[in-house]
Amino acid sequence: LSSDKRNKLIIMSAAEEVIVTPVDNVDPVKEDVSMSKEDKAFVTLDDLGDKLRAMAEKNQDMLDEIHTRLNNRVISGYTYHIDSALNKSEKSNAPAYTMSATAVRNLVASCLEAWEYTGEPLEEVFDVFNDKTDFNMKNVSDVLRLNKELCNLGCKYADLLSDRPRSRAGLKKIIGNMEKVVAAVEDLDRISQDAKDDISEEIQDEMSEVSAIFDSMSSKLSKINLSMSVTEYVGFAGILEDVVKIDDPDAISKKTTLQGHENCVSKVAFYEINDMPCLASASRDGTIKIWDLTDDSEIATLEGHESVVSSLAKFELEGKPCLASGSFDHTIKLWDLTTNSLIGTLLGHTHYVYALASYQVDGVPYLASGSVDSTIKLWDLESMVLETTMPSKAKTVFALAAFSHDDVPYLASGGNDDNITLWDLEKKTAVKTLTGHSDYIRCIVSYKNNGITHIASSSYDGTVKLWNINDGSVIASFEDLGSDIAITPFTHNNLPALATGNDSGALKFYSLTENELVKTLENASGPVSTLSVFNLANKPAMAIGTEHVVEIWE
Repeated sequence: LSSDKRNKLIIMSAAEEVIVTPVDNVDPVKEDVSMSKEDKAFVTLDDLGDKLRAMAEKNQDMLDEIHTRLNNRVISGYTYHIDSALNKSEKSNAPAYTMSATAVRNLVASCLEAWEYTGEPLEEVFDVFNDKTDFNMKNVSDVLRLNKELCNLGCKYADLLSDRPRSRAGLKKIIGNMEKVVAAVEDLDRISQDAKDDISEEIQDEMSEVSAIFDSMSSKLSKINLSMSVTEYVGFAGILEDVVKIDDPDAISKKTTLQGHENCVSKVAFYEINDMPCLASASRDGTIKIWDLTDDSEIATLEGHESVVSSLAKFELEGKPCLASGSFDHTIKLWDLTTNSLIGTLLGHTHYVYALASYQVDGVPYLASGSVDSTIKLWDLESMVLETTMPSKAKTVFALAAFSHDDVPYLASGGNDDNITLWDLEKKTAVKTLTGHSDYIRCIVSYKNNGITHIASSSYDGTVKLWNINDGSVIASFEDLGSDIAITPFTHNNLPALATGNDSGALKFYSLTENELVKTLENASGPVSTLSVFNLANKPAMAIGTEHVVEIWE
């Protein structure tokens, strides 16, 4: 900079005016004198700028490639089952143990949604250009943002500042931050592809060693009858909830109808078995039907309830997909979806069970259940026992939604007192009441906007409300939607959205960022009792319960 422009320099471009504080006025930064060989190859600001641009371009290429995999279903990990029974008195040529590795598949979009940065935090860089850059990196959105913002900031250093030690030191700090973004992008690239099974061979070697040690001990301890048994599941745990993207609402329409129930469909739940897409539908006829969505055929009918099946909740047990069903017979039944068989019945409620919500604590599956007996019960699904009972101010609990907020599990409940109650599931206490509806709560769902959890609720007052769970305020209210409204979240143009269906069959899509109607679809063939969106053959699909049938829209 020339001496007559040392106090202020205004750089004009066709797009913007940038006020630059002169470098001489910036707080001194000591230049790193211990440069690596790689650093010595970039000794000027221009060279450092070129290095930063190359890093950002490589990152962007990888991010573009990851984007093409969003609808792929990849192996996220494996569940290993080891079964061994060694007995000194039993000599056999059979192997000393059996082991199986079951791949756990998830949608790439779901893996990316669940990803969190766990590396070293980025270092603050002096705000010479008043860009107000946020150096926090927590999720995928931050990675995308920082790759662009760090490149733009570094280019300003290289292009607009004079080549001095302090300028180079600042740019090197930006490059150091970009290296952390590079590591994050590489991690995203890794989780968007099939994970390798690099544990099976190690487990086999360890079990062979255990068998050899057992044989040696048996031969030395001739008067002691030794036996050893091991049955354990280790490895990856958890199927991520799919992120469903409907970028073109105009393209979705009814494709087929699943018929078989003898009374109204109350709930539906999508899941996969060995990459086969399936749908469970609960009905007021007291049954749950299992459908193969590859050919829309009925696989099985789960029978056992003695009255209306009103609610469903998916969970995972020992690496296997399972289903919980709540009924007007006051019970909750647990089903293994790999065999379509009953594995347990939870007893404790004294009236209709209307609502279920599953969640995990430290990898252990739990279930919350709401009833007409003025209680919400929490169940440990591993041991299949009741953990606690929470009294509800609403006599009838119609709706439940479990979610995580600040790494703490929460539950939202709604019923016939017109309010929504938020529960801390660690303390098992009510922490907040959300007021605003003027009639019974029908449905509650959770969604994320900019990484922050919100909830949406529908009510028999004809509205859907969006809530800030931090202060309990209403963010927005969608009006005049009918008296009986089913809701389900999805994403539209990478932003949160909501599908609604009502008792007249009207179907609508709403933006949850702009808080406005995006699309009104053609009506379902009858009143909508339940909605679910999911990915079918790598494309968005929707299951709609209406009267005795389930409509599949794609």
